[in-house]
Amino acid sequence: MEREIVSLGQVTTDDGLFFEGAAEPVREEVEKAERKGLRLGETLYLINDRLLDWYGLAVLFLVWELGTRWGWLDTQFFPSPTAIVAEGLKLAAKGELHLHILASVARTFAGFTAAACVGVPLGFVLGGYFPRLTSFLAAVPTPGTD
Repeated sequence: MEREIVSLGQVTTDDGLFFEGAAEPVREEVEKAERKGLRLGETLYLINDRLLDWYGLAVLFLVWELGTRWGWLDTQFFPSPTAIVAEGLKLAAKGELHLHILASVARTFAGFTAAACVGVPLGFVLGGYFPRLTSFLAAVPTPGTD
């Protein structure tokens, strides 16, 4: 569908009005683009392309919030974003938020370290650096194969 640019504040389509009253940030982007020599339609396309990433994030949070409110998600494992923010604000007000953040970082680091301690030696074995061990593991049947 081809867009026709009528003025800075109005973009129309074949079906009628598409966008009216450009917001101030959009107006600033348009003015920057006009100084660079881009047309208004190209500029609006670039702005929409930039915002596309944010649309997906907004939809994710909306589905997450609605999923917890409507019972699609178990709130014990997936608390709603508003509940997370509310609890974070409570912990920050009490002065305990940094303790919880440090505990989470410590658990993450411990998990990464454990995975690396198992994964790196296993990578060497599967990479063929230890032929006897590699041949021993080759005899182990793979689940799901006959």
